[in-house]
Amino acid sequence: MNLPQAEPFKTCPKCGARWPLRADFLKDPEVTLAGFQLGPGGHTSGFFLFHHQKCGTSLAIYLPPFADLAKGPIVWRSKCSVGLPASFCLAPGTSTSCPLECVCEFVWDVTQAIQQWPKGAAPRA
Repeated sequence: MNLPQAEPFKTCPKCGARWPLRADFLKDPEVTLAGFQLGPGGHTSGFFLFHHQKCGTSLAIYLPPFADLAKGPIVWRSKCSVGLPASFCLAPGTSTSCPLECVCEFVWDVTQAIQQWPKGAAPRA
């Protein structure tokens, strides 16, 4: 009897590399976080953008599979509580989140967890 195969966490649409689990994807040294793209509903419906160095493609992954990496709850405000643009603490090179609670903090926490994930050997395609 053949059991159905579980879908991998992500498959590269260009080269076919497969990452069975989120941990496999995050530890792959050929995968780097490129940024975050706001979705139609703002931060809570956005996508993390990754660069796959092996083939040079970009990969977009919806936020929910990474939500558990945040330290705190989602804040549903639409703008930064200090009056800065909502993407201030997500700007490249920013090493601290906004000083007060804002909608960016949740995504910033997840971004930090992704960037600090220990890298290991790349999985075989």
